[in-house]
Amino acid sequence: MRKTDQSIYDVQRSLATGKNPNINAADRSVSTSIALEISLWAVRQQSLNQTQNIIDVARTGLDSATSLVYQLQTLASSASSGTFSDSDLSNMNATFLVLAKQIISTASNATVNGTNLLVGTTGAVFYVGISTATRSATAMTIAGINLDSIGAICTALSITSSGAATSAIYVLSTQLTNISAGQSSLSANSMAMAANSTAASSISASLEGYIAATENIDATALQIKLQELNQQQSINYYLVSQMNLESEKMLAIFK
Repeated sequence: MRKTDQSIYDVQRSLATGKNPNINAADRSVSTSIALEISLWAVRQQSLNQTQNIIDVARTGLDSATSLVYQLQTLASSASSGTFSDSDLSNMNATFLVLAKQIISTASNATVNGTNLLVGTTGAVFYVGISTATRSATAMTIAGINLDSIGAICTALSITSSGAATSAIYVLSTQLTNISAGQSSLSANSMAMAANSTAASSISASLEGYIAATENIDATALQIKLQELNQQQSINYYLVSQMNLESEKMLAIFK
């Protein structure tokens, strides 16, 4: 009877904690080691997310710069037509200069936690690569894009005459090509980040599944076992009560 009561207590405790109380020391040691590994993957996942954020900010900056250069091209194309007065061209050139300066501002403002991929060509190194063989992070270099230099080239242009505007159109076309190359580079890095992030999530999920299989309980099976134990306990109590009744009858003979 005490054994049944203890078993009921053990099952109820397991159901309450969700953990197997009978896990052996070796399995517990392995689970602890894997839990540490999962925490390391969580750090790598965070690094991947932060790097992806930086790439996204840089890509947004290049998208904005592309839009600005297109606007510059439109102004230059209009100015090259030879149908505007010197006063009109001067006003158009002032607008042109304002838009060109915005490219430089876009480059300097594309910063996340002190990291900027659009100013200079130094770029940045991030420890986010994943090796399933060593389960470690490796360095990944993301090249910088000289958007500030592109902005400087654009601000040096002039559309105050038809000839100058025609020359500006070709220069702007070259800058669009440079920006497009930067966009392609960042897109490739973004895809690499996404692939690494998927791999990290998959590895973490596999490790968590192993721990769950080792430590977690089968709640359905334990509920069935608890029902059986409760039934056995009821039988035990009934048998004890019957034994006590018979004992009282036997004692009554000797009174």
